Amino acid sequence: MGLKDDIDSSKKLLTYCSELIDNVVEVNRDTLKKSFPATLFQTALEHHSAIQLLVSHTIPLNGSAAALLRPQFEAYIRGVWLHRCAKDSDIKKFCKEDKLPKIDLLIEQIEKLPAFANGVLSKKKKELWNIMCSLIHGGMLQITNRISATEIADNYTDEQVSEILNFACSVTQMVLVGLAGLIENTIMANEIYSTCKRLFSEKT
Repeated sequence: MGLKDDIDSSKKLLTYCSELIDNVVEVNRDTLKKSFPATLFQTALEHHSAIQLLVSHTIPLNGSAAALLRPQFEAYIRGVWLHRCAKDSDIKKFCKEDKLPKIDLLIEQIEKLPAFANGVLSKKKKELWNIMCSLIHGGMLQITNRISATEIADNYTDEQVSEILNFACSVTQMVLVGLAGLIENTIMANEIYSTCKRLFSEKT
């Protein structure tokens, strides 16, 4: 499987997202405990859509796509925390100060919940956070992926672009499950698991 297959799988997942949200998801927008997470989940999906557009461009804009990985991941983490962990006082403080606790604390509190006790979020954060920070802040990873022997230009390999897409897809799958949790729809969550499993098994 190569980059073309990963781009195709990502596109299929985003199409599924659009159909699912248009036809199923209804969130009570009068409740901040629901509407704030919903907007952050939607933001994470939008970042994935932007990544898809950027890597599929006639002249791929891979560095800009890579820079969206951290915002996508953070939007998901913040959405889960606001929905599952935040108190009313936390939400009021967020409204007033536009600040949330550091991501390590958000993940620590999230992983106290049974559904997240496997520690996958902290593992992803530990493994990829420095990489994502370098990519979004113009660090060495952005620099070295633009330098070749003859020019300064996008020099991302197909393997690296596939890694960008695969991470974006993994976050999007978690976002969809988070949306199912927002509307307390277990059937939808199970459908998401089975559909995503089918989509990505087609790659192998």
